[in-house]
Amino acid sequence: MCSKLNIVTPEELNAKVEQEDSQVETSSADPSSSVSKLETSSSSSDIKTPLINESQLIGDLGKPYALPFLLEGTRHRDLKTISSDTLARLMQGEFAKELGPGGRYNIIDCRYPYEYKGGHIRYAWNVYSLYHVRKAFPDLTEELKQERVAQRVIYVFYCEFSAMRAAKIMRFLRNHDLNEDYPELYLLHKGYNAFHGSYLDLCEPKGYVKMLSPGYEHDYLLGRLQAGM
Repeated sequence: MCSKLNIVTPEELNAKVEQEDSQVETSSADPSSSVSKLETSSSSSDIKTPLINESQLIGDLGKPYALPFLLEGTRHRDLKTISSDTLARLMQGEFAKELGPGGRYNIIDCRYPYEYKGGHIRYAWNVYSLYHVRKAFPDLTEELKQERVAQRVIYVFYCEFSAMRAAKIMRFLRNHDLNEDYPELYLLHKGYNAFHGSYLDLCEPKGYVKMLSPGYEHDYLLGRLQAGM
């Protein structure tokens, strides 16, 4: 029997932030309080910062994550990882409130072209090389940045098992996105392999070509060469 996945919801994150904000305000209002609600930094300037976990906020620290993400059982602890169930719910419109007016999502398939053509998650883009990452995620103009502030845009990345390729591309994007143009990124837990097995109706075409499928040796070597990773 599979163990229950431990996830944190956007509502829980908002409640935690509100609770900690309330504690900070109470401490400030009562200078005689002997218990400090603030954490002192190790800086010689003795600057104090609120005890809010930045890992609960998106890349630009502007808001909590819109989607519930896994807390345990993930391979890449530095990347926010969502389950196949959560992605299916997103595609079926269940997170419209969290996305807000004009909010949208994009799904990024990081597998090689022959895998993508054999079957992929509906509406997914095929971005499998560092060159394609630069083309698909350019630096935004000031006008587009303002639009992104008003309209939430999230990205979900996956490869066959979300073990290597998708994680590498996510980190590459995060490390080169110096202006935080793309602050909300997620990794699909166990990748296309798990999603295809549970939500075939949300895949098109509905096939599944594995990375090491017989007959694709040349395509595999070409994909690895072009990926640049």
